[in-house]
Amino acid sequence: MTFGSLGYAVGMVKAKDGHIMEGWTQQKELLFLQNGGHGMIFKTREGRIMLAIHSPNERYQERPVFLELEEKEQWLRVKG
Repeated sequence: MTFGSLGYAVGMVKAKDGHIMEGWTQQKELLFLQNGGHGMIFKTREGRIMLAIHSPNERYQERPVFLELEEKEQWLRVKG
């Protein structure tokens, strides 16, 4: 997670060669850039890939947000 032009943003990295200690590659596009954060990716019982975050990143205004993801070119992106 980092800050972008619209506030707190959620990005994605993945381990090179699938090994957690072998270095990382950062996805160029952010998953969410509209002032939300603390992301966690999970699969539903139906197999859908979801991103859970809070937004906005404003004290006492945070609310849970669930976004469906899809895999494209070995990366995850918000579906739609």
